[in-house]
Parts: sequence; C-alpha cells; structure tokens
Amino acid sequence: MLRYVKQRVAISTADWTPIVAPIVCNYFGCKNLDGSALLLRTDVNDDQTEDTLPANAQEVVIATVVASMVGAPRFQEGEPVFWVKATVGVGPVIVTWVL
Repeated sequence: MLRYVKQRVAISTADWTPIVAPIVCNYFGCKNLDGSALLLRTDVNDDQTEDTLPANAQEVVIATVVASMVGAPRFQEGEPVFWVKATVGVGPVIVTWVL
C-alpha cells in the first residue's frame, strides 16, 4: 500500500483542473512549481469556495478522522479533493499526498 505520493498536474488559466487523490490519505500539500499564485476551489461550481494561494506559498491540509470514521482515511483514492486554476502560466502544480 502506498503511503506517500508526489503528483505533478498540468494546469491552465482557462479551465479548472480537478486534483484527484491517487491514494487514500489524511494529508495533502499543494504548490505551484513555477511559483505563481493559484486559484483553489473545493466546489468547482461555487465561487464562494474559492481562495487564492499566493505566489510562492503552499497549501497544506491535515484532516483528522471524524468519530464515525475512526481509522478510515479522510480522502479516498480517485476522489476529486479540490480544483485549481493558474493565475498565469501553466504550473505544474505539485501535490504531496500522505496516508
């Protein structure tokens, strides 16, 4: 079972790109390899879930397990976890996933 994965995802300024968990995990970190700012959404169709990841910053999410899911990972393999769009350039976005 994989417990740690690095992933490179090509992005654009025109379209929202889904970032899909390649393994079951409770943690991910995201940054833009070219150092430019990114737009992030947790719901691709809802601009109220949008945030800007500033240039040269990294987003890190550590999700504790809820009581009803004791022992179960928060993010499931194949699940779109968030969506990303470049403000300039094309990335790639580097995402680190940890079980």
